[in-house]
Amino acid sequence: MERLDGSCLVGAIAAAGGPNLELVERLGGGAVGAFIVRRNDGAEFVLTASQPLRSGVEPGQFDMARALMDVARSHGVPAPRYVETIVLGDGGVAVLQERVVGVPVVDVSPVLVERVVDLAEMRRGILGGTPYAQRPCPLFLVSSGPGFCHHGPLRQHTVATRDLVARIEAVGAEVGDSITGSDLVHLDYHLGNVLVAPDDPDRVVAIVDWDGARAGDIALDLTILRFDLSWRAPSLGTEVERHLQAATDPQRFQQAWAHASLRLVDWAIRHHPHEVDHWLTLAWTHL
Repeated sequence: MERLDGSCLVGAIAAAGGPNLELVERLGGGAVGAFIVRRNDGAEFVLTASQPLRSGVEPGQFDMARALMDVARSHGVPAPRYVETIVLGDGGVAVLQERVVGVPVVDVSPVLVERVVDLAEMRRGILGGTPYAQRPCPLFLVSSGPGFCHHGPLRQHTVATRDLVARIEAVGAEVGDSITGSDLVHLDYHLGNVLVAPDDPDRVVAIVDWDGARAGDIALDLTILRFDLSWRAPSLGTEVERHLQAATDPQRFQQAWAHASLRLVDWAIRHHPHEVDHWLTLAWTHL
């Protein structure tokens, strides 16, 4: 998948009437890329961008994400501020985000995973009484999502992936293709989007990448976390799964599991084919 070119992105922001920025460095990790940039007053930010034609992210979603991040912070969740969003000439959206002093997760400990689960649980019900809670959260179980959860790659890859997508579509038809709720859901809640303190790998200083945030059921975030931990720390992933099942209505658990299975298998087929068998094995444990 194509990664962002920092110099081109900074130029596109200036051309779109945004602030003049100096590129400082590329940050590690991430599928598309992020950068440290400096404004002419010396302030530094994290710069990211989305291309709607590829990802399905529309400018209005960033406005909603910004509002939801404000709610998250008011409840003690370490969500960096979106300082500014700039619609680019090609229809993409650039985001200037508050810079947080933190480093990516390297060592996965029980203490860290417990804290990440707690930060998910803190978001249960916090959108109750807001207009956001009335909006269904689509799961794309019956038909493809905008830039992820594609059904076609599973249908075309192997007999095993074709069987899986057939089962996922059946789940969507049986129990529903969306979830409505008042939990604030990140929707990409894995340890790659967690920053920890440089001097304390168990202290979370930021959860990043809230572009897809919306109301729904926190089971969606806990399921993505459980799938992520199947690589990073399998025994801790099993603990998260137990917590998830105990805290979740069985029908919603099945919906969340089907969504994560589709999402990870599709992504692996298109970008990391060597991971497909791993995700298939995990998917079938609850489908």
